[in-house]
Amino acid sequence: MEVNENMSEGTRLLEGTANAIRYFFWEVGNIKFQTAFKVVSISIMLIILVFVARIAMSKSAVERIVESALITQHEEQTRLQIRDMVSPKIQKTLAKMVVTLNCDRAFVIEMHNGKKNATELPFKFFDMTYEEVNDDRQVKNVSQNYLEVLITHFKLPYYLSKHDRFIGTVEELAEIDRRFASNLEEENGYFFAIEILRSGGKDVGFLGVAYNNDCEYVPTSKEILDVFSKEGKTIGELLDLSAQEQLLKIGNIDD
Repeated sequence: MEVNENMSEGTRLLEGTANAIRYFFWEVGNIKFQTAFKVVSISIMLIILVFVARIAMSKSAVERIVESALITQHEEQTRLQIRDMVSPKIQKTLAKMVVTLNCDRAFVIEMHNGKKNATELPFKFFDMTYEEVNDDRQVKNVSQNYLEVLITHFKLPYYLSKHDRFIGTVEELAEIDRRFASNLEEENGYFFAIEILRSGGKDVGFLGVAYNNDCEYVPTSKEILDVFSKEGKTIGELLDLSAQEQLLKIGNIDD
């Protein structure tokens, strides 16, 4: 009996110890589970908040991009509108110069940037954007030969940036720029006058007139300069985007 009682007491002790150990680990496990649950819950909430914030930021970014695109599109449409409004005026001015100066051709050349080299140094180009010819003499247009022309191919633009203008024969021009003079010779050119166009302190392009070999009368340099002085100022302002945008804002630009 004593042995059995001792065994029962030992069994109870072992069971109690086992129960205590199980309770301990259950509590520890329960604490870890609660803590983990809290950590996971907080993490999920943070992820949701970050996700919502990103959606809001993305929406805001998209709205800014769309707004910027709309502004850019509006600005481009305005600039095209300005070009459409100034072009007939420039064409009319050149046509008047053909009559006033008895020339075979009156033209406008505009400068622009188009490309860059590997170090981002830009190239400069020019286009003959406007040309009016003497129809009575059946003069042919040549503006199609002066599109996307690299300025560095010629010396005349650099001469004009220093001296503002050139007036003389094609032979005299050849002393400055043989390549440009050669082009004029191929076009039956004899006499040539060109002046730099400026507006707002910026070089916009060039205004020029040309006379062919069969032209019977060439005005004096003074007569040409007088016309250039008047019409050059007008055309320079017409080609100045800032000036035309200001006029458009105050409604002072004629259709």
